[in-house]
Order: sequence, then C-alpha cells, then structure tokens
Amino acid sequence: MSRTALALVAFIASAAAAQQRPVATASPLAEFNKALERATFTMNDSATLALWDDDGVSLLPNAAPVVGKAAITKYFTSITSQLKGARMER
Repeated sequence: MSRTALALVAFIASAAAAQQRPVATASPLAEFNKALERATFTMNDSATLALWDDDGVSLLPNAAPVVGKAAITKYFTSITSQLKGARMER
C-alpha cells in the first residue's frame, strides 16, 4: 500500500475515532449491584463480605437488622454452613 493510501486510512480511522462518543461508565451504585449480584450468584461469601463497610447494616425482610461487618460475617457464615452443596439457580 502506498504512503498516500496509508495516510488516508490513518486519517479515516482517526476521524472515525473522533466521531465516537465516549462510552458511558456505570454509576457506583450500578457497579456495586453488579458486584453483589456476582458474589451472591456464585455464593462467594468473601466477595460479598468485601462489599460491606465495618459499620454496615444488613436489612433483611422479616428479620432484625444485622449491624456491623463482624455480625454480618457471622450471619453469612451460619447461613452458608447450612447450605453445603447448594448452588444459586437465579
């Protein structure tokens, strides 16, 4: 390919790139929800607990609030120990 043709291809590529709009990034809440969904779906307690702050509060339906990461960890551990061999379907 000639230099002129290469220059034209480069010009067209750069013009096309300049025309593209930036890719929208997900909001922090959307990113958190995706991470929580992945961790929950794979039943990965470590990944789930990594999303909690030390003073987090878990509000589950029909249950008292679980306050603090240590209590949340204890709660998750007690639940998953009862679910050995279980897997998330949806």
